[in-house]
Amino acid sequence: MSRKHVSAAEDSLISLKEALRITGFPRSFLKEAIRAGTIETVTVGFRRKLSRADVQYLAQRWAMPPEVDPEKDLSSEERTLADRVGTPGIRTLVVILALINLLFISDISYATEGPYQSEIHNSFQNLVPDAPPPGATTVFSKWVVGLYGVLEADGVYDSTRSFSNWPYNAGAANKNTASGNPGTLNSLSGSQMGFDVNGSRFGIMVSSPLYQGYRVRGLLEMDFLSTTGTPAPVSAGWDNPSPHLRQLWMDVETPGYGDLLAGKYWSLFGWQPYNLYNSVQIQAGPAEAYGLFPQARWYMIGHLEGTLLEPAVSIESEEPAFGLPAFVEGLKWAVPGWPGEAMIGATGKGIEPLSLGFSMIETPLSGWTVGTGTSSSPTGFNEIATAYAIDAFLPVIPAKYGDPDSTLTLSGEFTSGAGDGFQFPGLTWGMGSYGIGATGTALPFGTGIVNGQAFVPVQVQSWNINLQYFFSDHARTSVAMGIAHVSSGNLASQADAIGSSLLAGGSLSNGMAKYLLPYDRNQYIHADLWHDFTPAVRMGLEAGQYQTDYVGGLNALDNRLMMGWYFLW
Repeated sequence: MSRKHVSAAEDSLISLKEALRITGFPRSFLKEAIRAGTIETVTVGFRRKLSRADVQYLAQRWAMPPEVDPEKDLSSEERTLADRVGTPGIRTLVVILALINLLFISDISYATEGPYQSEIHNSFQNLVPDAPPPGATTVFSKWVVGLYGVLEADGVYDSTRSFSNWPYNAGAANKNTASGNPGTLNSLSGSQMGFDVNGSRFGIMVSSPLYQGYRVRGLLEMDFLSTTGTPAPVSAGWDNPSPHLRQLWMDVETPGYGDLLAGKYWSLFGWQPYNLYNSVQIQAGPAEAYGLFPQARWYMIGHLEGTLLEPAVSIESEEPAFGLPAFVEGLKWAVPGWPGEAMIGATGKGIEPLSLGFSMIETPLSGWTVGTGTSSSPTGFNEIATAYAIDAFLPVIPAKYGDPDSTLTLSGEFTSGAGDGFQFPGLTWGMGSYGIGATGTALPFGTGIVNGQAFVPVQVQSWNINLQYFFSDHARTSVAMGIAHVSSGNLASQADAIGSSLLAGGSLSNGMAKYLLPYDRNQYIHADLWHDFTPAVRMGLEAGQYQTDYVGGLNALDNRLMMGWYFLW
C-alpha cells in the first residue's frame, strides 16, 4: 500500500465513502485498487484520504462502453488489478460476496468517516460539536455555542400504589410486605395513574477554537427530577417539581496527553451514560448503574488497527459522609467499523459502535457505630469496598454506511461487588435507619448494615439485557424488549442474624407505607414501541412488570404501563 504523511489540499483528497458515491464501484474493488497502489492514499491526522485524481482516472477507465476493451493501454499496476478482479463473471461473484459480507459487518474504514468522531470521549457521538451543524444559526462569538433540550410529558399507570411516577430501584409492595393502618395497607392493592413533565430538561454547550492542540468544551444541563434517586413527596414530585442541576463540567483537550474533565458528570463506573437501556421508564431504570457526580477525570483515545481503545481514571465525590471520594478505573474497546443504531434511555438516539467496557470502583466507607445498651461505646470503622462492571454493545444486524434502517442491536451490563448501592438510585432494599449504621453514621440507605458493632457493606449484583430493532423507515419506528435484575448476596444472611424486622422501616418511594421486611431481589421486564413523527417529535409506549422478592420469602408484583411524548430541540 502506498501512503503519504503530508499536508494536502482538501480539494485533492476524498474519503472512501465519497469515492464509492462517485464511482459506483463495490467497496471491495476500491480496496483492491488501494492495495495494488493504483489509488494513492494520504494520511491526514488520524484519517486516511484517497487521491481524487486517481479515483477519477480509475472511474474513467472502467466506465468505458462495452465495445471498448477496458484493459487496452492499461499500466502494469492497472493490469495487475484487472487480473485480480478477473472476468465479468468473476467480478460479479466478487460483488455478490462483498454484498453478503456487508449484511453482517460494515467496513472498518467507517471509523474515519462516521458521525461519532467524538462524544466528549470521542467514543460515540459528539455531544459538544466543534463546528455548527448544517443549517444552524450563529451568534457573534469565536466559540461554538449550542442550546438543546427536550420537553417530556409522561403518563403512568400502576396496578398497585407501590411507587411514585419515577420509582428508580424501589421494590413493589403489597399489604403483606408493608406495615401501617388498614386503610393504608388496603390502598396498596389499588391502582393509580398520573401525569408529569419532570423529565424535561435543557442545556447549554460550548466549544472553543483549537489553539496549539488545546480545546476547551463545557456543558450546563438542568432537569426537574429533584435529587437523583430520592423522589420528592407526591405533591412536589408530580405537580410541582423543583429544578435540578443535572450536569455542569469543563473538559480540556490536549495535543497528545489525553483529556482532563472536571465538574458534575456521569460516573465512569459502567461507562455511563452508554450503559442505559432503552426504556420509557424515567431514568434511572431498575438495575442499571446510573449517577452524575462531582469528579475529576483523565481519559485518552488510542487508535489501534481500526479500533478505539480508551483508558480512563476518575476521582468521584459520591457522598461527603463516605469520608473520601471513590476511585474509578475503566478501559473500553470499540470497533467504529461495526456500528449499530441505538436509543439510550428515551431521548438519546444515534449510531454507536460495537464496544466492550470494563470498570472498577473502590469506595472508602468510614464512620462510627453505636451498639444497643447504655454501656455501649462508639466503634469506628474504615474500609474500602470494591465492585466492577462489564458493559457490552453488539450490533447484530449493523448499520451499513451510516444507514440505520433494519438494524438489530443487543446491549447488556453486569455488575458485582459491595458498597456500590449508591450507584443505583433508590436502591434502599427497603431498609430503615438501622441499615445506615445506627447513631453516628450517615451513609446512604442500602450501602451497609451494622451487625452488632461491625459494619457490613451490602453486596450488589445486577445485570440487564436490552434488544432493539429499527424498522426500514430510516429508524423512525423501533421496538425493544429487555429484562433488568438486581439482587443482594448477603442481605438475607444478615437479616437472619440480626432479625428482619430490625432492618425494616424504610419508606416507600411515594411515602404511603413502610416495608415490614427488606427485599433482596428486584426484577423488571419490559417491552417498548417507539415512533418519530418528525425529527423533533417522538412517542414511546411501554408495558412492564416489577417482581420483588423479600428476605422472608414474600413477593410482590406491579404491572406498569407508560406513555411518553418528547419534543426534542
